[in-house]
Amino acid sequence: MKITKRTFSRPMASISIFAIPLMQYIVLKIVGSIKPEREWIWWLALPLLFTIWFFINFKIVRNNIINE
Repeated sequence: MKITKRTFSRPMASISIFAIPLMQYIVLKIVGSIKPEREWIWWLALPLLFTIWFFINFKIVRNNIINE
């Protein structure tokens, strides 16, 4: 299995899908305004956003070459 870029994708153009929330989390964490009982939302949302970004821009292809 290998990862290939989709023909229509531009990963750097769509990186804001997860980069903006990630930067917001980092800034809010440094400032200290994230409530500890609500931090699980960030830990759930950030990987989900990264996964969505990944599957928009890339696809996983099965390598069906038979070695003789």
